[in-house]
Amino acid sequence: MEVGFIGKEKSSKEFQAYLPLQLAMNETQSNSKTDKSDRNFCIMPWIHLHVSQNGNVIPCCQAPPHKVHRFGNVNEQSVAQIWNGQTINSFRLKMLNDEKDYRCKQCHLKEESGAKSLRQITNEKFSEKVTEVKKAGMSIASVPIHFDVRFSNACNLKCRICGPWASSQWHKDAVATGMRKKGSKALSLAVEDENSFFEQIVPLLPEAKEFYFAGGEPLMMEQHYKVLDALIACGNTSIRLSYNTNFSTLQFKQYNVIEYWKQFKNVHLTASLDAEEQQGEFLRKNIKWEQVLKNRKVCLKELPHLKFQIAPTACVFNVSQLPQFHKNWVKLGFINVEGFIPNILIHPKEYQLNILPLKEQLNLRLLYESHIKWIKNQEFLNVENHIECLQQFRTILNQLGRVAEPKFINSFKEKTTLLDSLRSENTVELFQELDQIL
Repeated sequence: MEVGFIGKEKSSKEFQAYLPLQLAMNETQSNSKTDKSDRNFCIMPWIHLHVSQNGNVIPCCQAPPHKVHRFGNVNEQSVAQIWNGQTINSFRLKMLNDEKDYRCKQCHLKEESGAKSLRQITNEKFSEKVTEVKKAGMSIASVPIHFDVRFSNACNLKCRICGPWASSQWHKDAVATGMRKKGSKALSLAVEDENSFFEQIVPLLPEAKEFYFAGGEPLMMEQHYKVLDALIACGNTSIRLSYNTNFSTLQFKQYNVIEYWKQFKNVHLTASLDAEEQQGEFLRKNIKWEQVLKNRKVCLKELPHLKFQIAPTACVFNVSQLPQFHKNWVKLGFINVEGFIPNILIHPKEYQLNILPLKEQLNLRLLYESHIKWIKNQEFLNVENHIECLQQFRTILNQLGRVAEPKFINSFKEKTTLLDSLRSENTVELFQELDQIL
């Protein structure tokens, strides 16, 4: 693999965007169409470097991570080659022309359901860049300033709704269920030559605006701490650090993440917690609920500047528990009312909300209507987050009252029964409303 730049001067040269002939010829066409309603335009391909757990560079975490959808792979090309390549430039041109792309399907589905998509969030967050790119069109030279590198699938949990692609702990069950072949490796590494990769991205970090960490479990990856060390070394401690973490631990080997976060001004933590107590431990297998509570208390005491929210995944298991979970954490003082932003599960389909019997879904509609009224009556600190919280609960409400295809209901029964057997668990004991399905 070609070794990338090693200094800031080389960095700018490596990333000086070039124009393939076809794109240069189309520039007039693209600039003439930038006054559309922007139903499809996304700033991501000009600012965002996403590396998935298999090394593929794709538009963002919402895009399919497969080879056919990628811009390139960091183990086959340099980051600069991918960033300036024909594939990503063709994608940028579609964005300038406000054309739909199949890789953006998840954002469009969210927007159609009334929820706020990653596309919309990013366009708002980097509105100045949006204006700049639209004005310059394909002639603009850009470098990544927003990073999402999934260094591996290393994780200490094996959540029910997850799989081996995002959790190394899932491997044994994945082999037993036929999701992975015998003899395959549990740990997937995105980057084969780590030193070369860091040589390429470290020169970009002084100008970086945001680094998003997810996994696997990012707090259990040494590469995460290597990035933080590099940011501290170059003096960029005002960067926005964003996390999606299972929040099970704040200590990994010799690394104490609390001491790291104290050195950064802008830390945003999203905890993927799906339920409380035993139900929470069931859905996030291997997590200890008492430790989660301790971790939250430590953060409140040691990191008053930390922005914290919970982002549960609403699915067939926990949809009836989420409103009470939300109320409990507000009552404990662990979050503000707007600090609870549920997301609806899309895959796997056998865990979607419509697996529940229609009668149960209609009862849940009453519960969610009541909970939305409760949210409206609570005091809040952040208007935008309060609106998003309400919108996400409304989105769940709007999804209730639909009947799943029989094949997905059967798949739910088969998969749940098999995992219960493998893990010596009993789903119905903790989620009695599922008894009529199982």
